[in-house]
Amino acid sequence: MDFGIMEAVETGELCDIRLLILSSPASNTAFYEPLPSENQECLFEGIKKPFGKADDVPRSIWIDNMTTAVKAPRSKTEEATLTDEFLRFQLHYGLQTQVCNVAKGNEKGHVEGKVSYVRYNLFSVPPVSSCLKGLTQTLDEFSIVDQERLHYEKEIEIKTLWKQETATLLFLPENEYMVRKERMVKPNPYNEVKIDQGERPMNCFMNNNNADND
Repeated sequence: MDFGIMEAVETGELCDIRLLILSSPASNTAFYEPLPSENQECLFEGIKKPFGKADDVPRSIWIDNMTTAVKAPRSKTEEATLTDEFLRFQLHYGLQTQVCNVAKGNEKGHVEGKVSYVRYNLFSVPPVSSCLKGLTQTLDEFSIVDQERLHYEKEIEIKTLWKQETATLLFLPENEYMVRKERMVKPNPYNEVKIDQGERPMNCFMNNNNADND
């Protein structure tokens, strides 16, 4: 799992999008979730949405030492300590988390390549969208079409390998993990609300029924 910062045109303005990518080295399948921020709520939403699309959960994921998930990094004598919130998220889905060594984000390997791949193929010219919902649809379509090509080593269609891989994954829990953080916000004169360090148009959240979420 990794974040990549991409440029997109949203409501006529060029802006940075935090693109969360989950990928599988075995099949070369990838799922993409555009997000307004890299805060903890966005992290959880960005991870769980691909689970829902796949209707399965990976047995383990690799992450770097992001403070939204890691309380204390790995040392020479001890493993990394995850935040309480991330531990609850992990327990809900039954997956295991592998944390990279400090300053060794390249240990994620495969997903790092996917960041470059989607940037070259979809974001070399910033895509135009009215809000994140439209960009999500574009990325979902890109992911589906991309599975039609052959695996770079196995010479088998990615979608075939992914279908085989799903047999080894965990079942999706019956109850969805609720990601929610409420606070009072007041829109500025442009009908935007502040999310972390940036402003986002209110219509994007209302279209996605996420006006209360960070």
